[in-house]
Amino acid sequence: MMKKYLFCLFSALFAVSATAYELKRVSVHDPSIVWDSSSKTYYIFGSHRAAAKTTDLMSWTAFTAPWKTATSNNAANNVAFETPAVKKVKKGGVDVDFPAFSATKWSAKGGSGYSVDGNMWAPDVIYNKMLKKWCMYLSINGNAWYSSIILLTADNIEGPYLYQGPVVIGGFKNGTEYKETDFELVLGPQSSLPERYATGGKWGDRYPNNIDPCVFYDEEGKLWMTYGSWSGGIWMIELDENTGLRDYDVTYELTGSGNGITVDPYFGKKIAGGYYVSGEASYIEYIGGYYFLFVT
Repeated sequence: MMKKYLFCLFSALFAVSATAYELKRVSVHDPSIVWDSSSKTYYIFGSHRAAAKTTDLMSWTAFTAPWKTATSNNAANNVAFETPAVKKVKKGGVDVDFPAFSATKWSAKGGSGYSVDGNMWAPDVIYNKMLKKWCMYLSINGNAWYSSIILLTADNIEGPYLYQGPVVIGGFKNGTEYKETDFELVLGPQSSLPERYATGGKWGDRYPNNIDPCVFYDEEGKLWMTYGSWSGGIWMIELDENTGLRDYDVTYELTGSGNGITVDPYFGKKIAGGYYVSGEASYIEYIGGYYFLFVT
């Protein structure tokens, strides 16, 4: 679950003497890099709440962005992702109920003794121009593919970050578990779990592990998220710039069958990988008229 961009400290790129800068290192696993133009500061956010900042790419200062809830500006991990702040979303031009999804309880379905403390993976932080907020897309990992990517927002890039709701959820492979997710909000009411999702322990043969988000604006101003890992591959869905969440008016027509599904009505479009071929931590950049996909 290695994340993003092969980050380095760039020290060899600076034609300055060694005494001109204080060299101060930090450790941030799975770093996502973002530039705050107002403070002229580089930030990196990584797994397990590791984060750091610098103005010169030489001297780094570690910090921890706090979690916000309705009752706290410094909430503990085990309560921070329990209750979404968003209660309604738009679909078809009308307000519809948004699921009260507990990301922590969902991931705990993957096995006994679960703790979220070591399972906050690979965040991606971006400034949403419509919301005028910093948006953190965070993987809440669970065993057996019970993972989700959630959205948190903050007025300040250093937090506190408030849980808004899930963006995409995986692992609903048994019984009526899908009813705890936004699955029916996407596909409409279901009398039972569609057979193609009843994969049991073979989920990763067909569908993504919902980790390692990359969120970006395309050249037309649309907001997208890629995600996934080496088992089920890298997938992409369109987001709603007005909420930062999934755009529930965008539909994806089922393409393929069995383990050869390349477009799924819930998970969106598969753009790379799968079949347990190494490749995760997607990152997309527009360069010289082309969109480039980078993976670890």
